Amino acid sequence: MSANRHGFALTWTAPTSNGGSAITGYRIYRGTATGTETLLATVGNVTTWTDTSASSGTYFYEVTAVNAVGESARSNELSTASTRKGHK
Repeated sequence: MSANRHGFALTWTAPTSNGGSAITGYRIYRGTATGTETLLATVGNVTTWTDTSASSGTYFYEVTAVNAVGESARSNELSTASTRKGHK
């Protein structure tokens, strides 16, 4: 994960097992304290996404894979902190 003037760029790796059904997308969860993540975004079958809604502070993220079988377990939690003052 990296921060730039546009937001926090998240990158992840596709799961090694898809339960017998192709991955159709991912769900990104965000919280402001560890263990408090709630759904932030649902994206297509991509492995990178930028959170442009985050402002100054500390954020915690988790990602899940989604397919016809359902939703995977959440990824390991990652955190980032920034003094970013909004975006332009």
